[in-house]
Amino acid sequence: MRIAIFTPFLYPFHVDLVKVLSDITEAKIFTCGIYGNYPFEELLRHRYVEVLKCVNVVGSKTLELISLTKFAHFRPHVVIIFGIESIAGIMVYFLSRFVKAKTVVIVEENNITIHNNFILDYLQKLKMQIVKYIYKKAPILIAESDASKRYVIEILHVKHNMPIIVRVHGIDTSKYLRLTSTPKIQAKKEILKLLRLPENLLTKKWCVFIG
Repeated sequence: MRIAIFTPFLYPFHVDLVKVLSDITEAKIFTCGIYGNYPFEELLRHRYVEVLKCVNVVGSKTLELISLTKFAHFRPHVVIIFGIESIAGIMVYFLSRFVKAKTVVIVEENNITIHNNFILDYLQKLKMQIVKYIYKKAPILIAESDASKRYVIEILHVKHNMPIIVRVHGIDTSKYLRLTSTPKIQAKKEILKLLRLPENLLTKKWCVFIG
C-alpha cells in the first residue's frame, strides 16, 4: 500500500509522520515548500519528501500541471491531506478521488476571509462551497481540535455522513495551567538559565505562546 501525505507547507511533524508510516508501508510527502522564513530547509531534502512546483493564485498555493502528474504517478492508495482549504489542497483531493485513492482530510484551518473586492469575495464564497462539499463527502474527516469540529458543523453547517474524528495535538492547556508544583519565580529562573537570558528579565512582564 502506498500512502501520500500532502501539505502546502512542510513542518517537522509531517516528516515524523512519514517516518512512522514508512516503517509499515511505502509513504511519501508532497509539499509546496516551507512557510515564511522558518528554518526547515533541510526537511525539503529528506528522502521521503517530494517538492512540487506551485504558483500563488489570489494568495493561495496552486499546483502546476507537472506537479499533478508527479503526484498521480505515485499512484497512492491513501492520501492524507493537510491544508484542504488551499487551492492546492482542493486540487489534490479531486485528483485523489480520480485515481480512486481513499482520502483522509484534516480540518486545520478555521477562518473565513472577507474581501473588499466583490470579485475576490465571490471567488472566496465559491471556494468555500467546494470546501463544504469536500468536508461532507470525504471518507475520513479528522479535526485537529474541538474548535475545528465546531467550525465544520456550526459555522459551515456541514452534515458529515460519518462522525468527525477529533485528534488534538500540541499542549493540553488544561494540564498546563494546573502545573503549580514549581513556584513561579523559581520556574522563571530555570527558564532564563535554560535559554541563557539575563536575570533582569525576571521583573519584566512575560508573554507565553503555546502553539
